[in-house]
Amino acid sequence: MELGLFFNITLALVNGVLLLLVKTRLEKFRYEIKVREQAAKVAEYFSYYFRLQSTSSESDYRRANQLGWELALWLPEDVYRHIAKAVDGPDPNHNILTSIIEIRKLLLQTPDSLTADEILYHFPNAKEKSGSDLN
Repeated sequence: MELGLFFNITLALVNGVLLLLVKTRLEKFRYEIKVREQAAKVAEYFSYYFRLQSTSSESDYRRANQLGWELALWLPEDVYRHIAKAVDGPDPNHNILTSIIEIRKLLLQTPDSLTADEILYHFPNAKEKSGSDLN
């Protein structure tokens, strides 16, 4: 009788611990999916920013505005202001690449040594330009 009771208590404890581990990992997985979704929105916004021209379609401008406004709804104000300065008046400390680094820090929530100079980017004559000339 005591052995059966001990077994049942042990089994209940193991099940509880396993359930907690699965729940914790599931929450972490859900957070990682959300991070990827948010990162994709940032990347799409920057992509629109680079291709918008005075001849761009109204739908391109609408989509760029939508993405920019979505960023305003979830990014902390300091990071959003960093992006706004990078778009409106870039300088070596506030450009698209430094904005990507700021967003990366926010989303990954871990120390990171990646620098703006190491971010990949592509446009005509990209090899001849530095990250601070990106804007």
